[in-house]
Formats: sequence, C-alpha cells, structure tokens
Amino acid sequence: GNLPEETMGFTMPSLAAPRLLILSTVFVTVAADSDNGGLAAAVFLPTFFVLIPVAVVLLISQELPGILLPVTTGCAWVTSLLILSLAGHLIYLREAQNDDDKEPFDNDSTKFITATGVLSWVFLTIFGLAIYFKLRDRFTKFSRQLIVGWEGVMTLFVFIAAVVGSANWNADNNYCAKDGSKHRDCETYKAAVAFCWFLFYFYWIELYFAIVHTTQQPIGGQSPAPGDVVEQNYGVLEDDPAVRDHAGSKWQQFTDDATGAPYWHNAETGVSTWTKPAAA
Repeated sequence: GNLPEETMGFTMPSLAAPRLLILSTVFVTVAADSDNGGLAAAVFLPTFFVLIPVAVVLLISQELPGILLPVTTGCAWVTSLLILSLAGHLIYLREAQNDDDKEPFDNDSTKFITATGVLSWVFLTIFGLAIYFKLRDRFTKFSRQLIVGWEGVMTLFVFIAAVVGSANWNADNNYCAKDGSKHRDCETYKAAVAFCWFLFYFYWIELYFAIVHTTQQPIGGQSPAPGDVVEQNYGVLEDDPAVRDHAGSKWQQFTDDATGAPYWHNAETGVSTWTKPAAA
C-alpha cells in the first residue's frame, strides 16, 4: 500500500537528499586535506551535496519536505560540534603547551571559527530539543520571529567564518604550504574550514523553515479578523471526527498573537480548533 502522507507531523520525502547530506560530510573531509584543489573542494563540495539537491527539490515541489528540518538540524548540530572541536583543539594546544609549531593557528581566524562553532552548537542543541519534544508548534509569533532573526545572524557569522578561514587556508605566513604541508594540524584546520561551508548551507535550510513557520496559522481554520467574536460552536465541534474521536484527550488553551483570540490545541492528537472543546 501507499505510505501515509504524513508521519509524526512531517511529510514523507525521498530519502535521497538526507543521504547526500550525510555522505557529503565524509567526502569533504578527504577532499579538504588533499594536496590538489583542497580549498576548491572545501568550498564547492557542500554546494553540490547540499545546496543543489535541496534547490532541485524546492524547484520541483515548490516547498521542502518537513522531515528535512530535523535531519538538517541534526547534521548542523554534528557539524557545529566538529568545528568547535577541530578549531578549538588548535587553540588549546598552543595555549597549553606554548608550542611554536602551533603558532600559525593561534590567530583571530581560528578563534572566530571556534566561537562560531560554540554558539551554533548551543543554539542547535536547544532548538533540536524543541523539535524532539514537539514544542516548536507552540512557539508564539514573537518567538518564531526571534528564531528567524537569530538564524539569520548565525548564517552571516558562519559565512564570515568560512570566508575568513578560506582566506587563511594555509595558516599564517603560508605555513601549511611550506614547512607544515603534511602536518596533522594543517589537516585539522582545513577540515574545520570545510565544515564551516557545510554549516553555512545547513543554516540556509534552517532559515527557510523558520521563515515558513512565521507564516503558519494554528491548525483548524483561518484566523479571525481583529475584533471579531469567536463563537463557541459546540455543534460544529462535535461534528468534526478528528475532534470527536479524541474528546477525552487533553486540551490546552493558547492565545493567537495576531488576533488575541483564544484557540485550543491537543498535543496528543495534533488537532487545534478555534472552538472550545467540551473536554477542555
């Protein structure tokens, strides 16, 4: 038989895009450390394995499948952790051991990449928990706008970190192109920069879903105009199978930020309604 259109609140997509997102993180690590075309690979591989597949899906379907949000959030969380670990490793060794061999990486570029990874990891941890516990649909309009603003700022920060890291690809004084071309720390730094480009594209996907989320109304009908009286039509409510079948479930009352009108949401069934349920 056919798969249901929605599973756990998300539209079922093709598995090709998530697989490409995961596999691309493996390819970029090898390509970024290669002797030939390492920088080009670090910049363009994320484009081919993240941006292009997502853009094709968006052009064909006119929207991105909902399941891509938790997948992207998970990939971005792992990528942020890799960035802060790789770049932070170089700073830690330099400060802890005072090793002159690490001096080419003890610069503002490495510190900025590390700070960006830390901020991103903290945000994505909190946001990922909100998705896991299904709290995202309860966000107020202000909270949704705040997330759009924060993800816009993080997209800019990650882009700056990727550009600065790419400009300093061979570290200070062209260190990795000369004495340290085979040094493990050069590979570590280049991998951190490569993952910054991946994280940049992941944030574009996150930003897309955040913007779409701000335009969504509560499930169950159109938002009433300001000043309109919301009638408590219990007859209509009882005729709604989705509501009637779960009349004994738990309902919570919320207020629509746009209109100030109350509505009720059942977290167990995912049903929302402008009319007060009998079991509320």
